[in-house]
Amino acid sequence: MRHLFYILSVGIIFGFASCEKFEGDQTVPAYLYIDKISLVENPDLSSQGFEQDSGFLSSDINTVEIIVNKSHKVGVFELPCTIPVLQGGNSEVLVYPCVKQNGMSATRIRYPFYQSVTQNTNLVPGETQTLNISAQYKNAPSYFLRTENFEKASHEFDTVLKFCPNEFTAEGVTIKYGKKCGIIFVPADVSVISTVIEKKFNFASLANAFYLELDYASTTPFRVGLSGYGNTGYLEYTALELYPTNGEWKKVYINLGKVWGQMNLDNKDFQIKFWAFNRNNSSNAWVCIDNVKVMKDY
Repeated sequence: MRHLFYILSVGIIFGFASCEKFEGDQTVPAYLYIDKISLVENPDLSSQGFEQDSGFLSSDINTVEIIVNKSHKVGVFELPCTIPVLQGGNSEVLVYPCVKQNGMSATRIRYPFYQSVTQNTNLVPGETQTLNISAQYKNAPSYFLRTENFEKASHEFDTVLKFCPNEFTAEGVTIKYGKKCGIIFVPADVSVISTVIEKKFNFASLANAFYLELDYASTTPFRVGLSGYGNTGYLEYTALELYPTNGEWKKVYINLGKVWGQMNLDNKDFQIKFWAFNRNNSSNAWVCIDNVKVMKDY
C-alpha cells in the first residue's frame, strides 16, 4: 500500500522502535523479548454471541508499546523485538498492541479495539525475559457495528459483490478463511465497478475511533471510502487505495473517521463503499475480501 489519498490520524501515532535513556544508578538494563502477538478469543464476547473463529481473529499486530511499573515509558518497538528496560525486580509490564493504520509504517497506533495486556515478570540486569503475549478484542459488543465473514446464506453487501466460489470464482483465487469469501470481478471492458455495504450508518457526532477492518487479496487496485449526502449534495470520498497483492491475502485497518468529518456527515445517512478498477483491460481483474468489521468507539 504505497499510495494514500488521505492520511488519517485518529488515536496515537508512533514512530519506529525507540528506547529510554539510562537514568539513576542502574546502568545495565534487563531485557524483554517479544516474538509476536496473536489475537485470541475473548470469552466474554463469546458468551454474548460472537463466533470467534480463525477468520474473526485475523490480525496484523506488528508493533508494541511498552510501559513498565505504570509510569516508566520504555518505548515503541516493531516485532519481533528485544527491549532494554532500566528497571529491576518484580515488575509489571503493560503491553499495548499496535497496528499500521491504513497499512502505513509511519502511522502505527495503539489499535483502540484491542485490550492492553499486563504481565508480571522479574527483571534482572543483563538477563532476558521472554513474554508470551496474546491480545483480545475489548469486551464491548457495541463496538462491532457490522461483521461479515461470508459464511452464511446472505451477506451485508449489494449484489455486485458475489460469494466465492459459490456464485463466482476467478483464476488465482484462494480461500484463506472458512469456505467462502466475497469477490468483486471487473470485466476487461469495464474500467471501474463499485459495491457498498447495504447498511446505512448515521452518527450524530464522531468523537472517537471509526475503523474498517478487512482481509483482502487482489489482482487489481481498489479503493475504500464513504458515500452519502453532505451539506453540498451527494459525495464520495476515498479513504485509502490498496494495490494488487498478486493473490496474497493481507490485513488492513482503515481509519474512516477523518473522511466522515471531511464530508460533514453529522446526522446524515452514509454507506461504506468499495471501488475496484481495471486499468489495463485485464481478463482477470478481481478483489476478494473477507472478515469485514465496521468498528466504532463510543
